[in-house]
Amino acid sequence: MSMDAELSNQFSSLQINEIEDVDDQYKVIIKGIESSINKIKSAGRNKAILSSETKKLIQEREQTKIRTAEHTKIDRKIGSRIKGEMFLQLLKSTIHKPITNLQSSYKDDD
Repeated sequence: MSMDAELSNQFSSLQINEIEDVDDQYKVIIKGIESSINKIKSAGRNKAILSSETKKLIQEREQTKIRTAEHTKIDRKIGSRIKGEMFLQLLKSTIHKPITNLQSSYKDDD
């Protein structure tokens, strides 16, 4: 859900006009915004970004001693995998975004 939609949901349920004190209205509005932010933030946090193979490498790295050749090798592998997976997530999200005003960018020469 987008932040706009979440805020709209929060504010439609608020009954600010029934609150007479301006400070109390302000507090209710702030609580609504904070609630929306927390819902959006937690929804994004729950998405599985890392592959299971990368998660296994991270667990394997935790088992090794720091500053050893094995730890460094695993750490570099994890870093490159995370960069690759983040790039793929960005690419997927870019591809799936709707293209708006596409027709206005082309002119018919007929």
